[in-house]
This record gives sequence, structure tokens and C-alpha cells, in this order.
Amino acid sequence: MSCRTVQLLDLPDEILLIILKKLGSVDVLYSLLNVNKRLDQMARSVDNTKFLNFSNNNVQLDRFCCEILPQIQHNIVEVTLEIFSMERILLACEYSNLTAIVLTNFLPDILLQYLTGVDSIERSTVDNNSQKILSNLKEFSLTSYLNTDAYDCRILPLLRRMPNLESLTFDLYIFRRTIIDGLHLNEKLLSHMKYLNKFIFHICTISKTSETNYFLTTNDIKNTFTNWKYSSVSCGIIHLSHGWSYCHIYSTPFQMTRFMWLSNSFRGQNFSYVTKLSLYDIHPFEYDFFEWLSQACPSLKDLHIANSTPQKNKRQVATVDDKQICSK
Repeated sequence: MSCRTVQLLDLPDEILLIILKKLGSVDVLYSLLNVNKRLDQMARSVDNTKFLNFSNNNVQLDRFCCEILPQIQHNIVEVTLEIFSMERILLACEYSNLTAIVLTNFLPDILLQYLTGVDSIERSTVDNNSQKILSNLKEFSLTSYLNTDAYDCRILPLLRRMPNLESLTFDLYIFRRTIIDGLHLNEKLLSHMKYLNKFIFHICTISKTSETNYFLTTNDIKNTFTNWKYSSVSCGIIHLSHGWSYCHIYSTPFQMTRFMWLSNSFRGQNFSYVTKLSLYDIHPFEYDFFEWLSQACPSLKDLHIANSTPQKNKRQVATVDDKQICSK
């Protein structure tokens, strides 16, 4: 009885496709891409490259990220990733049609770090060499609670690459020589976004107190928002004894969950969504300020106070028949 050896390439396409499906897309790409014309076409077919699962394979990421993914990135609509390979794979190429990312084997604490690690924006954080227009981007949000000096060199150029945005949200604390106001936003940012119809923001400009900004009032800042077509705007400015000024501008109603460097000058405003708040002023926070604060911040959970000036109008609180009675 004769024995005949069948080579892989002797099999018809139908049988080969059945075998390839059993292997999984990632293994097929790694093993067969660029081997020969027939196997290469099967490996890089749309059906084989739409959904890539990197959670159950031992492929060498160097070759996959440098050679394979750039060739098929336009076909990929979903990737499944683990923590150790996620960053490397996502940064390998542009993924022009990617619509879903599936994360596996993530502990909640580790996942939270990845989702909230935009806390600090530094001058080297964003690649400023890329000038590609992000024409498909319709909605963008950026939040950082650590002070940054990268606004003009990193953040603003990035936002200008999004001309078709319809919704923009950001909350930033920025070191800058001059104050960001309505004139700056209109001229340097919003004029590049003709489709924008929703703009929610909070910007705190932190600058050295100088003759230029020392005499600025809240009315001066509000007057820079003439012909403003988005939601109403409020502002506040404080000049501290250590030589720094803090200027806040924000859309109202205030929709952020944190507010840093709030002073006495903000009384009369509403911060319903704020859960974490820091107070800072050279003037004392009197009793009536905290009465207002309890009404203005009903969701407050975390309060930090930086103030060494004693109250002038102290009040004593006594409890009578389960009621608190205040007296000076």
C-alpha cells in the first residue's frame, strides 16, 4: 500500500480556510504573512484581519508591531488586549477603522490607572511632529488636574488638528505668562472649529502677578467673551501675596467634578457637580462663606483648605433641642 504525503499548498482553498480559522487570526498573520502569494492573500484577507485577539498567543510583538500591523491596520475594527501588550500594540499604527477595544485580565485598580493617567501633561507627552488632521474626530475631552506648561506647545496644536469637532470638553490648570480669556479662545482655538456646537470648559491660568494682570477684574475678563455663541461663561481672579495670580474661566453651569484654588471671590455661584474642592485665599474664610459653600456644593465629599488668616467674625454653635443655634 503506497503512502502519499500531502503538502499544505496541495490543499484546495476551501480546506485551507477551514484550517486557518482553527488557528486564529493573530497566529495566521504571524506565520503566513509574506510566505508566498497564495497564503499571503488568505492571511491578510478582510475576514481574517477584522478581529484580532492578542490575549491567547505567544507571538513576538516586535515583528507584529513593526511589520504586520502597519500592513493590515485599515482592516482592523476590533482588538482584544491584555495589560502587558496594550500600549505597544495601540501605538504601533493609526487604526483608521478601529471601533472597539476589548480588555481582558485587567484588575480594577490597574485599569483605573490607565483610564485616569492623563493627570500630568508635560512638554514631551504628545508628539508635536505629527501634523495630520484628525478629520474624523467629532468629540474630544481632555482633563488634567496637575499644572501644565505645555498648553501652547502641545495642547493647542493638538486641538487645532481637530477641525470637524462638534463637541469639546476640557478642564486644565495652565502655567502661562498671559491669561487665557475669551479673545484668546476665539482667535487661537475656536476659529479653527467651524462645526463646534458644544463647548464645555474650565481653564485656570496660573501666572506671575505683574502690572499687566494685577489690575484685571472679573468684568474685564467677562468683556472678552462678547459675541460668544456657546453656553454662558463665568470667571474669577485672585492675586496672592506670594506673587502668583490665578484666573479661572469656565462655562456655566459648572459641570466638572473638581475645582482647585477657589477663593472668597466666587461666592454667589453654583458648583453642584463638584465632589473635590480646594480653597485658597490670603483673606479669611468667614462663617457666611461656609454657609454659602454648603448650598453651592451639595455633592462635596473632599475639602482641602489652605489659609492661615484667622476669622474675624467667629461664631459659636450651640445645640438646643436638637437644633444648632449660632451666635457671634
